[in-house]
Amino acid sequence: MIITFIGTGEAGDHRRRNTSVLIEYQGREHLLDCGFSSAMGYLKNGKGLLISIWVSHLHGDHFFGIPQLIVSFYIEKRQEPLHILSGADCRQTITAAIELAYPGLLEKIEFAIIFVQLEPLHPLHRFGLDWHCAMVRHSQPAFGLRLQAHGESLYYSGDGKTTAEAARLIDGCDIVIHEAFSLTPLKPTHSSIEECFALARELELSVLVLVHINRETRKNLEQMKRLKQPPSTTRLLIADDGDRLRL
Repeated sequence: MIITFIGTGEAGDHRRRNTSVLIEYQGREHLLDCGFSSAMGYLKNGKGLLISIWVSHLHGDHFFGIPQLIVSFYIEKRQEPLHILSGADCRQTITAAIELAYPGLLEKIEFAIIFVQLEPLHPLHRFGLDWHCAMVRHSQPAFGLRLQAHGESLYYSGDGKTTAEAARLIDGCDIVIHEAFSLTPLKPTHSSIEECFALARELELSVLVLVHINRETRKNLEQMKRLKQPPSTTRLLIADDGDRLRL
């Protein structure tokens, strides 16, 4: 798997695109979340065929970029189906957003949009990948995702605090991409850097990548030094737009 960070910012960070992660596997592309500013980032960086979009939850900075992708694919005369996967039932909300943005577009496109709702903790095998999701604690239904294939695995948190079910998905993953909105726990609906460090110690994470950091917290990342650090065996990365990793 090749991982490209299309965006790493939170909803209001004007210096970074909304958090969105592109996964390339076996010549196909999968986009994890697509917010307001993420669509153009994908159109700039995507080079293959986007097969699927994972929607962690229905906040605008995680799915409002989908209408822009759909109209772009229409202009490009796309024929191949596009799958939209989520732990939530997102069909009605996303189709309404597309219709609001571009009335009548859904009647014009020549490709199918296939919505797939995953059942938490019941894996789905599709596109050569195993998809596992678990609910996390957020202000609306939200889901963390584990992708796995041929012994390689990654976890993407979306937004929200880790639950016991999500921790089971995280355990043993090669790369964990986790939102860390604040330095220390401030919100019941978002994780913090401190909590992510604690997770790294508890589960002995190999690679921890922090995203969706509040723009004010990013200005003061030196303060991380006063927190209890992850184990020395954990590789810690603060991702920025355009960063790439190979799994």
